[in-house]
Amino acid sequence: MPLNPSDRNCRSPSQPAIGPLRFVAHALLAALLTAAPTGAAHADQAITIQEEARRAFDRGLEFVEQRAFEEALVEFARAYQLDSNFNVLFNLGQVYVALGRPVEAVDALRRYLTAGEAEIAPQRKEEVTEELARLERRVARLTFVVEPAGARLSIDGRDAGTAPLPHEVRVRAGSHTVTVSKPGFTAAERSIVVSGGQQMTISLALDAVRVPPSPSPPPPSRSPLPSTPMPTSASPRGAWPRWVLLMAVPLGATAAGLTLWNQGRYQRWQREDQALRAATNDVSMRQQQNNQLARSVNGVDDWAWGLGIGGAAALVAGSVALLWPRSKEASGVVVGLHSAGVSVSW
Repeated sequence: MPLNPSDRNCRSPSQPAIGPLRFVAHALLAALLTAAPTGAAHADQAITIQEEARRAFDRGLEFVEQRAFEEALVEFARAYQLDSNFNVLFNLGQVYVALGRPVEAVDALRRYLTAGEAEIAPQRKEEVTEELARLERRVARLTFVVEPAGARLSIDGRDAGTAPLPHEVRVRAGSHTVTVSKPGFTAAERSIVVSGGQQMTISLALDAVRVPPSPSPPPPSRSPLPSTPMPTSASPRGAWPRWVLLMAVPLGATAAGLTLWNQGRYQRWQREDQALRAATNDVSMRQQQNNQLARSVNGVDDWAWGLGIGGAAALVAGSVALLWPRSKEASGVVVGLHSAGVSVSW
């Protein structure tokens, strides 16, 4: 049903200024004039509101003639806000049709029929009913199943309510973008395409945002206690060289003492040997004693040499073990004493 400026509810400025709004204003004024004189101030205020509504209504008609429907919508809505005259709803419905907003047009025209049921002419009722049937064929109905409860639902950027929605949502036929969001959850978005008269159920579930656990606070700082170094056992490499060096000292001292003591015995043997050569009596007994003394001197001398060589070998082995490179730690030093001499191997 196209907009018709010649309609009594959508008149042009050139027509006489007698329409529904102007009639309501005159009737209200007459009613207020019959009231008590103390109500004159309130009557003047009511006339001012009606005049403002009349001017907004007239501006809306002018914008319709200029096909500036967005501006006309604002003026008609203002006029209805100031004076809830049902005839303005008809003009609002027609503007919504021109703007391609069938859902709002259906709402406005249905309210028009309900509010003016007793005053609307039968022919006009028939025309509006037919227009509503055409508009319904351009509207789709959506049912939303949204989790969690309390999530906000918007369609094409316009708020549609909070889940769970108690009723279905009507949208015009075509493509739409549905967005669901809630603090603490990841927003979900879905694009849909619906046709006129279609009924669709849309299920959307939001995932909770996973917040990484906050790092635990560090333990309270405490004054460090004085640490007592634990005794450590000496490593094998550092233990046996020291023992070898310690053994070298008594061995060397013993060898030196034996050498000095045996030197005195050797000098005694020389004196007795010279005396034996000079004496002629009891030769055999003195010869036997002299031989025993010689063997004893030689034996002690051998021990002294062995101890001296052993002490020297222990001294050398201990020094080598202490000064040997770290890479040789796995190897061992073996010192052997035998009748043929001293052997050192590693």
